[in-house]
Amino acid sequence: ARQVPGKHTIGSAQLDFQVALLTHRTGIRLEHVGYRGGAPAMTDAISGQVDMVYALVPVLLPAVRNGDLIALGVTGAERSPVLPNVQTFREVSEPNAVSGSWYGIFVPAGTPRQIIERLATATRAFTEDRDVAAAFTEIGVEPRGSTPDDLGRVLRDLTTEYRILFHELGPSTPSMQ
Repeated sequence: ARQVPGKHTIGSAQLDFQVALLTHRTGIRLEHVGYRGGAPAMTDAISGQVDMVYALVPVLLPAVRNGDLIALGVTGAERSPVLPNVQTFREVSEPNAVSGSWYGIFVPAGTPRQIIERLATATRAFTEDRDVAAAFTEIGVEPRGSTPDDLGRVLRDLTTEYRILFHELGPSTPSMQ
């Protein structure tokens, strides 16, 4: 991809900014093809309509496991437990090519703190349940509970980081058009 900038295509669903971030941090120029879902992007990668696909591990894992796709790398800070032999981009000499996806549970503004704490406690108990954690891990999701304050810090840190990156990437970033 570095030898022929812009020649290779990468499909993704709703991850335009993540692809822009990856290409910016690695210096590799790829032609992005947007999809409405990870499964169609994966299908087109398998059939050769696009050269590669950038999607969540749980979406791609079945195709990797059955040999339809080859995992080139993961963008997380650490290797995926379900793909332990697949290097991170950080390990492959791209120290800044780290990004990831996570899920959060949100409630309307003004929700009483006691309700927020009760929901947070129940959510942590759910993600820490051995059977639930095993089921999530099997499909490539790493269950981690946190506190509302932890989630707030994550959101503030990401907002700051993404503002800086939006400035660096400029108006040509696909997600900004």
